[in-house]
Amino acid sequence: FRHQQDGDPTYLNYFRNSIIATYAHRDFCISLQSRYSDYGPNMWGITVSDSPTGYVVWGGPPYAGPINGTLVPCAAAGSLMFAQEICLPVLREMQKIYGDQIYQRYGFTDAFNPNWQDRKLWVNQDVVGIDVGISLLSIENLLTGNVWRWFMRNQYIQSAMERVGFRLATPGVFLRSTKTGARRA
Repeated sequence: FRHQQDGDPTYLNYFRNSIIATYAHRDFCISLQSRYSDYGPNMWGITVSDSPTGYVVWGGPPYAGPINGTLVPCAAAGSLMFAQEICLPVLREMQKIYGDQIYQRYGFTDAFNPNWQDRKLWVNQDVVGIDVGISLLSIENLLTGNVWRWFMRNQYIQSAMERVGFRLATPGVFLRSTKTGARRA
């Protein structure tokens, strides 16, 4: 939805909404720091994943599911193209602190909990394709924008976007420089 705006007169910019949602998710996780001491500005990310107790649907805001301190790297990785300035430090911090325990053959593990029973590190050993996929696509979009570009070149996508009322966004409404990362509204 980059550079797209819907035909609704109220004008919802889905791209900007994704940026706002990324910041809201980060702030939500930081608000849980009193319960989970490892959560913070550079250690956050909750989304549907495995956990020490099995598969869990959790996230926020608002508070959803039995959050237990588990961190899901693809929550930040999947938003790199929207807010690299807050997502990239998370991934770097996770790798710096936990290293090869959570960063393995296919990249980051699906989920980990730094303070599971008796403050022991729990690491999910499963590789979940959808989580690896969103991370890789997000990295590619951050670096080149090719995934968006290729997707939007598809004639079926173009036709569908037109049929549901999307059009190119009004210039200057919300742009991001690919060279500097600077934003303007």
